[in-house]
Amino acid sequence: MSTSGNVCGNCANFKPKQGEGFFNCTYAKQAGVKYAMQVRADTRSCAAFLALNQPPKPQATSQPKAPIPQRAKPRPGGLCPWGRLVLIAAIIILILLLAWGGYTCYSGRAKPAPTPTPAETPSPPGLTPTIIIRTPIPTPTPVPVYQYNLGEWVSMPPLAVLVSSATKVKSYDAAGTIYPPEGTSWLFVQLTVSNGSAGDVTVAGTSFKIVSQSGLLFQAIPQPLLFFNPFPYSPSNLAAGQTIGGRIVFDVPDGISQLRVQLTTGNGIVQWLLPW
Repeated sequence: MSTSGNVCGNCANFKPKQGEGFFNCTYAKQAGVKYAMQVRADTRSCAAFLALNQPPKPQATSQPKAPIPQRAKPRPGGLCPWGRLVLIAAIIILILLLAWGGYTCYSGRAKPAPTPTPAETPSPPGLTPTIIIRTPIPTPTPVPVYQYNLGEWVSMPPLAVLVSSATKVKSYDAAGTIYPPEGTSWLFVQLTVSNGSAGDVTVAGTSFKIVSQSGLLFQAIPQPLLFFNPFPYSPSNLAAGQTIGGRIVFDVPDGISQLRVQLTTGNGIVQWLLPW
């Protein structure tokens, strides 16, 4: 700062007013440049520079008051549209439930009461009740029956059988006369058996029987030596291609009718019809 007496820097050239702590120099000029400054009276030194044309001090503007919030208007009384819909739906469902309950109650009363099951009688102490389990008996499958006349060959693999003739007598002459038991007759059956297989086959006179119309069966009797040309009574082996023949003797009661010679095989029952 210059100390010349012609500039504001020489604070002695200016006198402050009474009561002011500083005064302004607003018309100072230095090297052709105007400037201003503030000078404190106590120190006589320059405090600050001031603009030549100071803008007016901004006035404090009052801030706009915030609007007072308005109270929410009370809603009109009653239900909103959605509430009314829910209420109507609930009433309809309640009516349907009441109707279904009434129908179910009425239907249950209309049904007859179930028949009470009789209670089981308890067994006396110390006795165990007997449980009977009945197993159903299977119905037997009918066995086919094939009927032939005397003199007809019947093929029953591996055998072929022929019943050629039958004779019914009251006595038989051989080294003497022999008679059947009283009320019966001798029945001689002549037959032939042939083995058509490649191996041995067992045959026996006991395989043949006499059957009546009422279903009575008569077994062949053991043949004594006095009977001519007997068929093997006991089981015997018949070789492949071998044929054997003979007579089988039966003792049958008098008065029965429709007699038949019968042989049971794995394929069914074969019968030869007799004239009695």
